[in-house]
This record gives sequence, structure tokens and C-alpha cells, in this order.
Amino acid sequence: MNFAEYTEKNGIYIFPFSHKDITEAHSHEFLELAYIVDGEAVQVRDGETTRIKKGNYFIIDYGSIHEYQIPKNCEMKLINCLFTPKFIDPSLGKCRSFRELINNYLIRFSSNFSDINPTQTVFYDDNGFIKDRLDLMQRELTEKRAGYRELMRCCLIEIIVHTLRMIANKKPDILYKNYTNYIIDFINTNYHEPITLAEIAKELNFSLSYLSKAFKADTGIGFNEYLQKTRIEKSCHLLCSTDLKIIEISQMVGYADLCFFNRIFKKHLGQTPSEFRKGL
Repeated sequence: MNFAEYTEKNGIYIFPFSHKDITEAHSHEFLELAYIVDGEAVQVRDGETTRIKKGNYFIIDYGSIHEYQIPKNCEMKLINCLFTPKFIDPSLGKCRSFRELINNYLIRFSSNFSDINPTQTVFYDDNGFIKDRLDLMQRELTEKRAGYRELMRCCLIEIIVHTLRMIANKKPDILYKNYTNYIIDFINTNYHEPITLAEIAKELNFSLSYLSKAFKADTGIGFNEYLQKTRIEKSCHLLCSTDLKIIEISQMVGYADLCFFNRIFKKHLGQTPSEFRKGL
């Protein structure tokens, strides 16, 4: 079947799909909503590289160049929903972008998305709402009972509005590009506390191993090393700008054990806190 021709003629097509290898970079003249059912991959979209995994979904705009890079001996399963704006309303027959679609009188959302592009963001379906709607759309398209197109249209609008609500809330657990920034901000705010990546992973509803790999890929170092680096930088500032005792500074940056603090400090700077302060 020629998906492009079917979608242009009928306004929408939804189907399960799987990738086992690198796909060629391509674009198309319709909108695509892709939902990762299983597996993981690297998506390259308009030059931006993003890791995607089970539960992630995203909207690909008209003319957007994209491809998937699948790890060796792995498979990524997804649901593809291809649609044109005119499926939602015939008046949108000449619409050629997702942003134009969401500005339509049927969907117009009150929030301003100037800082976040919905078609350049990977979302996370934290409660299964999006998957449920896509499953219902697939059943309706297969069974074609009376009113199936109207139900599919309702589901699609629900998905779009729900997604826009995610952007309006700007929660780090649903906007993938905020994961690393969120963790860094969390460290900068809570470095003096006994924080762990496991706690953050639980909060974001991601596996510890996945979040650990993503953080290291984005920053070049692991979570613990980044936390140590931040604490040592904060301690250096206190050593330079205050007359606080070293044991007080150790506790202020999250190290209750002074000996351990001295060891970590020397590991990073090649000298003890006392030696550092004397050299100022």
C-alpha cells in the first residue's frame, strides 16, 4: 500500500510497524504521530539527535527530515498514525504545518508555545492515555463500524490537546529534552543533600540504567562524577570567599565525613582543601 496516497485520499491511516535497522532519512507531505511500543533507538530529526524508548511519542511535521538508528540485534516497534489536517476539519485542506493546525478554531490552545516546538519534542506517555487512544483508533479503522471516522477524529483531537497540555505544564518527566537539564538543575539545587540518580529516575518514571546512559551521553560524565564535581566547585567557592572551617564547608556541600571530603577534593584538584586555601 502507498501510505502517502492513502493518507492524502482518506485523511488518516494508522498501523503498527517495526524497525530493525537504520532507516533512510526521509520526509513526507503529511503529519505523522509515532508512538514507541517497544525497544529503543536514536532518532535524527532535522539534524537533532534524540534517544527514544518505549512510551515515547512525537509528532513529525510536513517536510521534516527524519530517520531512526536502531542498536545492533535490536528491534523497535511503533504505532504510526499518518494524518492530514483536513481529517480534523475540511477547512484545513491547505494547512501544511502542525502549528497552523493547532491555531485552528477547533483546537486553538490558550498557552503560548514560543519557547517549545511541539514537532521538535519527544513526549513520554506516563499514564498510557496516548496509547489507549491510538489502540482505539486502530480498532475503529479496522472494524469500520458506523461513525468510526468521527470517533477517530475525537481521539486524535484528544491526543493533540493532551500533548499541548503537557507543553503548557512544561513537566520534565514528559519533555525528553529537559531530562538532562532537569537533573543538572536538581544537582545545583540539592547538592548539599544525599541525592541519588535512582531517586530522580523513580520521579521521572524511567529506568536507572536508561537515565544514567542518557545523562552521560549528554554531559560526557556520569551522574556521581558530575555531583562530585559540583560539590567540589561549591566548596572551592566557600574556601575562597569565607573563613568557615573546612569541616563546616564539607558538611555544607554534602559530605558529612571530612576524611571522605578531603579524599574527593584531592582526587579532583590534586591537593587537599587546606592546601588549596593556603595557596590562595
